[in-house]
Amino acid sequence: MESSANYQQTIDVETEFALIKEDKQVKKVEGQVPFFTKFKIFDVSLKARAFKEDLMFATNKNYRETIRRGLSYLQEENGRITILRRGLQKFFDVKQEYFDVIDGTAELDQLKIKQVEKDLYHVIFDEVLTVLDNGGKVVVYKTEKANGENAQVTYNPILDAWVCASKNVAITIRNADDLEAYRQLKESRYSFAILIAETWLKLLKKVKNHDDLKKDLTGKAIIGEYCGKFL
Repeated sequence: MESSANYQQTIDVETEFALIKEDKQVKKVEGQVPFFTKFKIFDVSLKARAFKEDLMFATNKNYRETIRRGLSYLQEENGRITILRRGLQKFFDVKQEYFDVIDGTAELDQLKIKQVEKDLYHVIFDEVLTVLDNGGKVVVYKTEKANGENAQVTYNPILDAWVCASKNVAITIRNADDLEAYRQLKESRYSFAILIAETWLKLLKKVKNHDDLKKDLTGKAIIGEYCGKFL
């Protein structure tokens, strides 16, 4: 499955956004910044869910590297486009059969698995094996998490605001009043992002130096799982 637009990481953000706008397989939802309505937010995601989404990510490197697990753009008052937030690249489960291929006890084409799973073998391991073959090192991290809603938090210096997002929807807040403005919109698409933002504001009360945190999260994002109210 190929996209109707050809993204490359080397292109500038304005060009990237223009290509995404033309891609019919990509969903774009426009919203506004409540405290600065001349600014617009564009939340981007694939027009697919579950297995079909995995298939699109597996067969399209540009989707994996560009759209990832969450992407939002900010259109400034002068029309300039910047990245509001970009999540982690889409990751996939490692099947036990893949290790049989790596240690030479099986051929990939002989495995009794779906073609998309064979494609995923290359997505997961091709770069890793190339690095190892060239004498490089690969670090593997094992993480544990409860199953919940993907949660992302970053800081945007243009708006001087926190960006709180679920996988597909981002909101920008400076304080509880801004959060209440999103509640007043009564749009269901914001429901998880509002819960994540509510939790983030509670966590901020425990942070002494917000300026240092803003600096640390400019161009970076905290990514976790929202598993319910715990504060």
